[in-house]
Amino acid sequence: MKNKKYLLGGLLLLGIGFAAVSTTLYINGTVNIKADVQNFEENVTFKTATVDSESEAAGTTAEISEDGKTITITTHKLKSIGEKVEVEYTIENQSQYDAEIGELTCTSEDDGFATYISLTEQNGLLGTTLAKTA
Repeated sequence: MKNKKYLLGGLLLLGIGFAAVSTTLYINGTVNIKADVQNFEENVTFKTATVDSESEAAGTTAEISEDGKTITITTHKLKSIGEKVEVEYTIENQSQYDAEIGELTCTSEDDGFATYISLTEQNGLLGTTLAKTA
């Protein structure tokens, strides 16, 4: 019986000791999460841009801007219905963020030809808008 008293006393002291040592941590404040736009702008760039060999032989060029954000394609004169120029490009994403192409825009120096220009995406570019402007 004496041992049971010591055991109960010991358990009671352990409970009191644990309660004295235990604490609750409360954190109050505000967390703001935003994208690092500069990181994205500096690290997502066009790396290569090539045109199909037939168009290249006819004088079509594809040039990447110095900042790597724009490809300028200058085509040879397209004379026949159904004639096309194919451009293949590579985008390098060294940013910590996923990237999507926002818009492909095609322009013509001659307003009359803008009606006949069409853009066709081939690789299921997610979130891409195909646009043509005169």
